[in-house]
Amino acid sequence: MLPSLPYTFVSLSFSDWYQLPVFADLLAEKGAKTAYITYIADLHGIEYSGVAGIEFPKRGIKILGSVSLPPNLKDFAPVINEAKASGADVFCCFGYPDQVLPVTGTAIALGYNPKAFIGGPGVNFGFYHTTFGPAVEGICGFTTFALGSSPELNAMADKLYTGKPEDIQDWWGHPYYWAALDIWKAAIEKAGTLDQKVIRDVLATEHFNTVLGDTSFTMFGDGGGLLAKESHPGEIGQWQNGVFEVVGGNITTADFVYPKPAWPAP
Repeated sequence: MLPSLPYTFVSLSFSDWYQLPVFADLLAEKGAKTAYITYIADLHGIEYSGVAGIEFPKRGIKILGSVSLPPNLKDFAPVINEAKASGADVFCCFGYPDQVLPVTGTAIALGYNPKAFIGGPGVNFGFYHTTFGPAVEGICGFTTFALGSSPELNAMADKLYTGKPEDIQDWWGHPYYWAALDIWKAAIEKAGTLDQKVIRDVLATEHFNTVLGDTSFTMFGDGGGLLAKESHPGEIGQWQNGVFEVVGGNITTADFVYPKPAWPAP
């Protein structure tokens, strides 16, 4: 969520204000009418659940439940049973791998298969696929890129992943980490100094050529900013045939599948 107070930083980050409207549009286009939200009880979860609470109703998607998940929660069955009983079309878990993986496993074990299932960081990694195998089919996550997004991103993925275990794949953050290094190098060269204020001003005003393509920042308040929406390769990903595809955002690699397939038979 964009901060409401003045800041003096630029952040190579993406925002729930960008991602959730894209997801809400995808759902509305497919006819989703209801959603059940779970979220980790920290800033990440609170922000995502808060923005979902704004964007879903705008598109006629009624929120049937919204439950906070304590960071130390071990038994997710009561939450999943409540979500299942709600009959919601869409299930959201705005959490981290510590929540997303056990929530997924519990949903499979209890036979809870909503029409759409989205998780926060965790869904987007290779270890999610190796953990659940074919059961990941149709599950969505917040994402940045997929193979096919661009030649530059394909080359980066090839350099990082080819010949390596699938567990190390990160379809969420690696392009941003790589781009951060490109940006800092270019900004220092442009500034001609290591003075942090000068470098910050270059970052705030220039466009950079990175693995993301044309990369710049949207500034707000008294000088803070986030990575420009136009610099995001993608916003929403979905597992399809064992590949994490981008189904929503500036660059898509596949169409959004709704409803998701049923869990594989045990």
